[in-house]
Amino acid sequence: MKRLTLLGAVLAVALLAVWLLALRPERIETGPSATEPEAQVGRGPAELTLPARVDEAATTATRELATSPRTESEPQPKPPQVAQVDEAESAALLLVRAVDQRSGDSLPSVRVSVRLQHARSSSSRHVQGSRGSLDASPLTDAAGRAELEVPAGVELRLTARGADENVGRVEVEVEPLARGERRELVLEVPTGNDLHFFVRVLAHEDRAPIAGAQVELLRASTRTTSVDGKETSRAVLETIVVEGLTDEEGRFDAWLRSWSVRDLRVRAPGYGLVLGQVGKEHDAPELAKVVLLSSAATLRARVQPDRGGPLPDGSVRLWTEGHRLTGSESRETYYYPSISWQEWRGPLNAEGTCTLAELPAGVPLHVEILRAGEVVKKDLPDLVLEPGEQREVEWSLGSGCRLAGTLVDEHDAPVAGHAVWLQRAAHDVPCVFSKYSARSVAESTTDEAGRFAFDDVGPGRWCIGPAAVRSEWEGRDPQALAPVALVVEIPEGSPTEQVLLRAHRGLYIEGRVLDPAGEPARGVSISGFNMEAGVSFHVPDTEEDGSFALGPLVPGRYGLWARGGGGASPDRLVAEAGARDIVLVMKAGGTLKGTVRDGARGEETPARLLLGRCGDPDPSWWANHARDGAFRFDGLEPGTYCLAARASGGRTAIVRDVVVVAGGSSEVELTLVPGATLRVKYAGKSGELMYELFSGDVRVAAESVAAGTTSETAVPIGRLRLECDWFSADPDPNEDAYATRELVAGVGETLEVVLGEGH
Repeated sequence: MKRLTLLGAVLAVALLAVWLLALRPERIETGPSATEPEAQVGRGPAELTLPARVDEAATTATRELATSPRTESEPQPKPPQVAQVDEAESAALLLVRAVDQRSGDSLPSVRVSVRLQHARSSSSRHVQGSRGSLDASPLTDAAGRAELEVPAGVELRLTARGADENVGRVEVEVEPLARGERRELVLEVPTGNDLHFFVRVLAHEDRAPIAGAQVELLRASTRTTSVDGKETSRAVLETIVVEGLTDEEGRFDAWLRSWSVRDLRVRAPGYGLVLGQVGKEHDAPELAKVVLLSSAATLRARVQPDRGGPLPDGSVRLWTEGHRLTGSESRETYYYPSISWQEWRGPLNAEGTCTLAELPAGVPLHVEILRAGEVVKKDLPDLVLEPGEQREVEWSLGSGCRLAGTLVDEHDAPVAGHAVWLQRAAHDVPCVFSKYSARSVAESTTDEAGRFAFDDVGPGRWCIGPAAVRSEWEGRDPQALAPVALVVEIPEGSPTEQVLLRAHRGLYIEGRVLDPAGEPARGVSISGFNMEAGVSFHVPDTEEDGSFALGPLVPGRYGLWARGGGGASPDRLVAEAGARDIVLVMKAGGTLKGTVRDGARGEETPARLLLGRCGDPDPSWWANHARDGAFRFDGLEPGTYCLAARASGGRTAIVRDVVVVAGGSSEVELTLVPGATLRVKYAGKSGELMYELFSGDVRVAAESVAAGTTSETAVPIGRLRLECDWFSADPDPNEDAYATRELVAGVGETLEVVLGEGH
C-alpha cells in the first residue's frame, strides 16, 4: 500500500511545486495509485486503456508525502482579481505610518496596499493621495502617513513598498478590526544597503577553504517570447549587483539591499558552480553562509549523423534547472533561484566531437544537439556525473525508431492540427502533461487524418499524448483535450512502432465551493485524483462566486478535495467525470502561526516546516516555510499537532502537542538547536527515490532524490527511522523497491545512506 500511495505522490509533484511557491501553506494530500494500465507497443497499434476499477474503500487509506519542488519552468500567474467586499462591512480605519527601519524617520511616497488574508489573488489601482481601501493603494504623505478604509472582522495583509530602488518592501499581517475601530500601525521599511552579507566557500570533499572563488550577488528574470500564443524562445536576464573573489580563507562579504538581491552564484576553477540564497541570518563573519563546491566533471561527446561525416555547424547544449544547483546549505528552505536555468555549450569540431568542462556533479543534465542554433534532438537521456568524473559518450542521429500514430477523440474522429508531445518516462504509469513542460518535450502536429510521427526515437519508455495547450488557470473549454499521456516502450533496434492515442474532449467536473457559513468560497484550490487511471488534475483557484471547472479530464471516478480560503478541507467526495453541480463545503478550520528562532542568537531565521496530527498512525500533513522566521498554517482541522523545523547549518526543532481549535488561532515558537546531517543517495539508473524520516512519531523530513543524485538535509539527534520507496522507468518485477533504515544521529554527525543500487 505504501508503494501505491507514494506513486500517487509522484504524480502530484508538478502540482506540489506550484503550492509550495505560493508563500502560503497548502494541505498536501495524495490519492492512491491505480494499477498499471495495459499498454503494448509492437508491430500493431497500441491504445491507452483504463484498468479495471479499484475498490473505492481502498481509496480512503491515503498517505501523504511532500517532495521538493521539481517544476521544469516557473508557472505563469493568473491575472489578479479584485477582492469584493460588501461596502456595509467597510467600517474600520487603518492608520499607517511608514518609517525608516534604521533611523525611525518618516518615509513619504511609500505605496501602501491591503488585501484579505485568505485571498489567493487581488489587485488594486494606484491613487496619488494618502487615502485608500482594498481596491485603492495610496501613497504615504510627507509625514509618512496613509489612511485605509478596511472591512471589519476579517484578517488582512498589509504591504508597503518604496517608489524607488533605495526603499524596500515590508509585509505584515493585520488582526481583524472591530466595526468603527481606528487602529494605528507603524511599518518599519528597510532602506539603503541594510544587509551585511557574509559567505564562506569550501570544498565539498574535505571542507577546505577555496581561495579565488568568484562570488556574484545578483537578481534575474525570465523573458519569454511567443508567437500566436506559442512560446518561441526564453532567456534569463541577469543583473549582477556585487561581485568579487574569496580570500585565502574562502571568505567574501558585501553590503546589499536585503529586498533587492536574493541569489548568489559561486564558481571556481576545477569546481562545479553553485547557486544559493541571500539571507539576513548570514550578517556576521561567524554566521557566514557556507557554500560547498564539488569537483567539476568533464564530458567528451561525439555526435555521429545518420549519413556519416560532421554535423554542419553543430553543437551540444547541456542545461539544468536553477533549483538543482543549490548547495546543500541552501536546501534547508524552499528556495527557487530567480535564475531559471544554467547551460553549457560546446561546438562540434570536424570530427564531430566536443568537450564540455567544469560541469556540476550530482545533478540531472538535459542534453540537446543543435544544428545552426536549432535543436535537432532533445530526447536523449539525462546525464548525472560524479565529482571529478571524465565521461565519454557517443550519440547517433537518425539511428532510432520512427514512432508514428494517430490521434482520435472519444468518437474515433481524427483530431487534426493538434500538437502531440513525447517525453522520456520517469515511471511506468500514465502522466498528465502541463503547459509548463513544453521546454522538455519533443513535438509533432497531427495532419487532417490525425496522423503524427516522431523520427529517431531512442529505445526505452516514453510518455506520448495530446499536448497541454491550456494552463490550469484557464476556464472550461468544450473543445480541449485531456493532456493524459500513454506510456509506450520502444524496443532496442526497432525501426518503426505504431501507437493509437484516444483522447477525450471537453470533459470536466463542475461545481461550487462554499465556506463554513454557506457563502461562496473564493481562493480555494481543487484537486481530483482519477481512481482508475491513477492521474491527478488541479484547479488552482475558485472564481469569485466559488465556482470551479476541473479538467479537461479522462473518464472515470475522481476523489475530490479542496484546500485554502481559510477553511479546513471538506469531507472527501467522489464524482464521475462530466458531473455538474458538485458542492464542496469547507469545514471551520483553525490557524497555527508562529516564529522560528536560532537558539544561539535568539533571532528569527528561515526554516522548513512539517506539520502533522500527533498520534495519528497515518496522518495528513502540511509543508510550509518560514521565509523570514515567521510562518502560518490556515484551514487546519481541530486537533493536536506536532511540528518539525529544519534550517541551514544542521539546526532542527520539534514541538509536540500543539492544540488547534476551529475558528481559533494558536501561536507557537520553535527554537533551533544543533542537529545532524543526513545524506541520501539514489544510486538507480532512472526514476527517483522518495523518502520520509521520522523521529518517534513525528515526520521531520520528506524529500525526493533523482537517479544518481544526493539529497542532504538537517535532522534531529537521536533515534530516527527512514522509509524509502523508489521508482524506476524499468522496474525489476522480482524486487520490491522499498526499504527502511533505523538510524542514530549525534550532534554534528553526518549520516550517509545509499539506496537503489542495481536499479
